Amino acid sequence: MLRLFCALSAFAYISYASANTEAPDVNTDAPLNIRVWTSDDGLPHNSVNRITQDRLGYLWIATWEGPVRFNGREFEVFDDRRQSGLPDNGMLEVIRAPDASQVLFGGARGGIARTDANDWQTFDTVPPRVHRLFVDANEDLWIGTFNAGLVKQKASGERQTYSTEHGLPGRSVHSLLMTKAGYLWVGTNNGVAQLASDGNSFTPLTQLPDNTVLTMLQLTDGRILVAIDNKLYIANDSQQPRFEVFPTPLRSAINVLHQDMAGNIWAGTHKNGIAKVSLQEQTLEYIDSTHGLPNDHVLDIFCDREGSLWVGTHGGLVQLRSTLFTTYTEADGLPANYIRALHQLRDGTLLVGGLGGLSQYQNHHFSPIATVPELHNKSILSINSDEFDRIYVGTFTDGLYVVENQELLKRLDKADGMVSNEIRAILPLSKYELLIGTVSGLHRIDFSQDQLQLQTFTTDDGLPHDYVASLYRDSLGTIWLGTLTGLAQFELKSNTIKPYDFAAGNDAQYIFNIYEDASHLWLGTDRGLMARDQSTGEWTVISRANGLPFDNYFGITRDNSGNIWGGNSRGVLRLPQRQVDAVLAGTQTQVSYRLFKKADGLQTAQMNTGDQAIIKSQSGEIWFALSSGVASTTPVEVGHNNSVPPNVDIHRVAADNQPIAPGAELDAKVNRVSFSYAALGYLNSESIRYQVQLRGFDKNWVDRGNVMSVDYTDLAPRHYQFAVRAAYPRGEWSQIATVDIYQRPELWQRWWIQLLGLLIIVLTIAGLVRLRLRGLAKSRQRLLTLVNEQTKELEALANQDSLTQLANRRAFDRFIQRALLRSEKLDQPLCLAILDIDNFKDVNDTYFHASGDEILKRLADIIRDCIRDNDHAARWGGEEFALLLDNTNIDTAFKICERIRSRVAEARFEDIDTKLTVTLSAGIAQHHTNESHSSLLLRADKALYSAKHDGRNQVVIADDDR
Repeated sequence: MLRLFCALSAFAYISYASANTEAPDVNTDAPLNIRVWTSDDGLPHNSVNRITQDRLGYLWIATWEGPVRFNGREFEVFDDRRQSGLPDNGMLEVIRAPDASQVLFGGARGGIARTDANDWQTFDTVPPRVHRLFVDANEDLWIGTFNAGLVKQKASGERQTYSTEHGLPGRSVHSLLMTKAGYLWVGTNNGVAQLASDGNSFTPLTQLPDNTVLTMLQLTDGRILVAIDNKLYIANDSQQPRFEVFPTPLRSAINVLHQDMAGNIWAGTHKNGIAKVSLQEQTLEYIDSTHGLPNDHVLDIFCDREGSLWVGTHGGLVQLRSTLFTTYTEADGLPANYIRALHQLRDGTLLVGGLGGLSQYQNHHFSPIATVPELHNKSILSINSDEFDRIYVGTFTDGLYVVENQELLKRLDKADGMVSNEIRAILPLSKYELLIGTVSGLHRIDFSQDQLQLQTFTTDDGLPHDYVASLYRDSLGTIWLGTLTGLAQFELKSNTIKPYDFAAGNDAQYIFNIYEDASHLWLGTDRGLMARDQSTGEWTVISRANGLPFDNYFGITRDNSGNIWGGNSRGVLRLPQRQVDAVLAGTQTQVSYRLFKKADGLQTAQMNTGDQAIIKSQSGEIWFALSSGVASTTPVEVGHNNSVPPNVDIHRVAADNQPIAPGAELDAKVNRVSFSYAALGYLNSESIRYQVQLRGFDKNWVDRGNVMSVDYTDLAPRHYQFAVRAAYPRGEWSQIATVDIYQRPELWQRWWIQLLGLLIIVLTIAGLVRLRLRGLAKSRQRLLTLVNEQTKELEALANQDSLTQLANRRAFDRFIQRALLRSEKLDQPLCLAILDIDNFKDVNDTYFHASGDEILKRLADIIRDCIRDNDHAARWGGEEFALLLDNTNIDTAFKICERIRSRVAEARFEDIDTKLTVTLSAGIAQHHTNESHSSLLLRADKALYSAKHDGRNQVVIADDDR
């Protein structure tokens, strides 16, 4: 379990107070998620020396292997010194430039560069190791170096160096601070100095020890913190500051100080992680490697504009952010992470059962009940208690345990006559009487006497199934039994079981859980949620038909606001109170839901089945039994997360994989345009959803899920504007980011070229006509012959597919009409076949249209080679071909089509791809007497559909021709 002891953002503020002057571990109340990125995730080096954020929202990181930019999903590493101009990649410092759209880096060899990721501006190097950079109000750059003093670079480029002869107590500058009062403080390897009013000398602050000062911080209230070794010194902001010492030293030397958005003070240490420092309470609290930090040596701390705290360590980059759920695991005292049952006692103690036994929750920590060692390491399935505070614990293999006053009172198992040791449900009836649900039947047990009274009920006694999963006595006194195949009622007086018959049409069987609110009895079933109005006895089903995302619900409860909580192995679900009550009242049919998973703070999305897998505590928290721990949430916090949409940046536009500038004109030969974008939000980066629109191409927004790029191919020549927006789950859409491009036309697509071509054609025709008119008298017969020849050529063009040289659809329609008349007149058989290339779209998408055209031409050659002289073949459209087989019965037609299919399957296309194979499917129909050509086409097309549906690469004869 990880819990945040400070506010990481405004919506998650939790106050803290403690009188303990020792330095405790984290143990307060706001959920905290720790996430770590290392070199395995794209960081070039695990030592994160410094962190900052630019105006757009990118995080910039100084590492030993180069400058890095991070968008929450991907690290962009700038390690090519030919691009950056830096003398080396060892970056020790990064700060925001004055305009915030750029950042400044400082390196181990004295290199300094300014960048926005696209353009790099380098400055003259300083002596090796730039420890700190600072830009003052005059835009003068102050550079703290190792053993070479402090360098001031004016906006004009002029430099001045300060060292010990100017009053600095040491030559190595490790920290810089410009106070609100306008005083420049310099932390060195030998103490702190303040810039004198003349601007040319420094005055040492002799009240402080003459040791290394790695970090200084001015608080929002004006006070100044100076860290020397493991001690904090507090001063006022004046020319002659007065210092006092924070009474509690930290566990190790302090490397960095930071104050977050909520005013909390953080200290990063040399060996003990980070600590929250309370100046008022004079206390310290730590987060270290035992809580999830990858390394306890902290190099930097930074709070981004969403309130997340970022920690640079020698083991990677760390994010600490608030979450909606708290998950407790073995690290918090659970004996094992696999949890099945939850129960809260009347005194508020929470009991948790799972693979490792029974635990109790106190002071944010779990521990076994020490006085009942018999329950240690048992597999717990069910827990309940009675009004006398007696605890009943059902196990997987060891029967029932009864605990009273923290001691084992009794154990019951098969040796006592029980039908099974697997106890799935427990319902106390009185001080010494209870119902026990097992996987082999139901028991009614009375152990008030020395002699155990045990009765067994099975399917022979009316149980719908021997597997009893849940037991519940409602406010009306009715006892409900939930089984593997249905619901039943148990009558105490008559000691009988009555199966409960749901209304017709409800096929729910497995009753996982039973729960009652003020007006309804609820069932978690394998067909959704069921609610029984306790005043009328009417049932309402809320299932997939009402908008729920799945069928099974292992548990159910209402929170204090009336919202319904449920869940199963796919996550935790919340239904809003107003919509649920409207469905129960019959005024609406649909409900919305919110599904919570790992990103919301759950260790796993998988809930477990158990007697009570979800409960509401007396304080209003909702608890969940998970396959990896137990989780809780305070419902009032849910819904306030991720309320501010992230900023979106389009960071790359490429034409045929080559980067281009926004607004660029694309060459006419460009085939593919790519856009890469990122929403610069870090609360839950992977769950941010995107919508894009290429204005001029897309009419509406297109959902992209969490994909951060999109490609467009074969764009028509015109102006386009690409737009993208983003949102957190259930959050508002961000401001729209846009970029413009212009697709230039081919030479032949330009209007003046087309006009010129038309003019040439007109002039050419006019000249030809004039020449022909002149020779009309001399060679009329020759002219008529020429006209006839040209007419035939035009007819051929009009009736021929230009790509495959086969007949086109218009010509084929005439063939069909003539063939039908001839078939009817001569009483000869006639067959029609329609052939379609299988998966041709995938071929086009993979090898592009030019290769697709080549394949069409080769298949046309195969078809011509396989048919007879009196047969007709045509390109029907796209990747479809048609065959008209005159004076041919269905068997012969089948052989012809099968020959074509086989030849196509055997064809090779090595010039396109050595592995490429092409297949086609065909449907054949034989003409029936008085059948129209449209009917014949329809039957052949249906046969083709059957060939496609049955696996492709086959020839199918129409049903009524077989």
